[in-house]
Amino acid sequence: MREPDHLSSMERGGSESAQRQIPRLEIIRKLRSEGKTQKEIAEILGWSREKVAHHVRLLDKVVTEVLDFCKSRQNGRVTEDVTTVTFNFTERWFRESGIYNLPGERQMELMRWFVEEKS
Repeated sequence: MREPDHLSSMERGGSESAQRQIPRLEIIRKLRSEGKTQKEIAEILGWSREKVAHHVRLLDKVVTEVLDFCKSRQNGRVTEDVTTVTFNFTERWFRESGIYNLPGERQMELMRWFVEEKS
């Protein structure tokens, strides 16, 4: 299967980097909107279908506001001039955090609390 032109070589396959976590979610979101199945997305990214399923669940369970908040604090995405503490938000972090069990409005409360406690 030919990979979409919008995927750079850094975004295809390979090990998961927390720095690329959010951009990969955006790629998965785009491919889903194009009607691709989890199996097709897995083939495009060079991942297992199970790994894609975990990321799809993250997209389905975590509100966009929280993902944007995390993106702005993600390790490797914040310049050295910024004084905010950065974090290593991975798919696994979200899966194990318990955030999936919270309603959307409570997710942001949890994230603000988490960042404040760790700062």
